[in-house]
Amino acid sequence: MFRFSGRWFALRTDLLCVACIVSTAGISIFFRQVMNSVKNENLLVSKLLHRDDTSSAESGVALSNIFPIATFVPFLLGFTAEFKARLNSVERVWRYATVSV
Repeated sequence: MFRFSGRWFALRTDLLCVACIVSTAGISIFFRQVMNSVKNENLLVSKLLHRDDTSSAESGVALSNIFPIATFVPFLLGFTAEFKARLNSVERVWRYATVSV
């Protein structure tokens, strides 16, 4: 049972990480296209963002920074979940040992 819940948890965290990576890539592509289309116009979007262009290097840095985060977060969440589960079993043994008959 614990093994199946771990697989479910791993699948969900992997999907969450894929969503983060895809959203980071999508946002960088969106801002690149929006800023290129409004470069010559004086629109509110360009005034709010105070940017003329999002370079490919900045998009690459954003993606290269999200990949380690996306691999570390599932490891950390899985480690804490397993630690809590194992500590729960130690707590049960401790309570059973101290039960007065």
